[in-house]
Amino acid sequence: MMELVDILSLETVKVYEENYSWEEALARSIQPLVDEGCVLPCYLNHILNETKTYGAYYILKPKVAVAHTRWQNGALEDRLALTLFKQPVSFAPHGEEVELLIAFCAKNDAHHLHYLKKIARLLKDDCFIQSLLNTTTSDELQDALCGNTRIMATV
Repeated sequence: MMELVDILSLETVKVYEENYSWEEALARSIQPLVDEGCVLPCYLNHILNETKTYGAYYILKPKVAVAHTRWQNGALEDRLALTLFKQPVSFAPHGEEVELLIAFCAKNDAHHLHYLKKIARLLKDDCFIQSLLNTTTSDELQDALCGNTRIMATV
């Protein structure tokens, strides 16, 4: 299986200045995966419905969420997308605020678990996460990622 850096497309790295609802933020984060043909549009609908049912189970640390659902819900390829929201997004029902939304999809159970473990390990690196949160443009976010490909390739 590939490393995180191998499933990240720079076209899926975005920074938004505007204020969004959690539903809009999820849509902005998942849309690049749809555009690249990595997920079907229903993938987003499953995440939205699961969030309404179970809450934002994918907020794994303060300010950071990892939006995903089962591969059977429309995943076609392995892909990672990073979206930074300069205006924190409040996720219902507890109002947890997210600034960095990592969306990923995997084409089967083994890949899903593989990448989820790698993302969880990556989230332990507070300095790396803070360097991502400190960026202000898509170019800066891409540079921060590219400057740390060693980290992303070894987690």
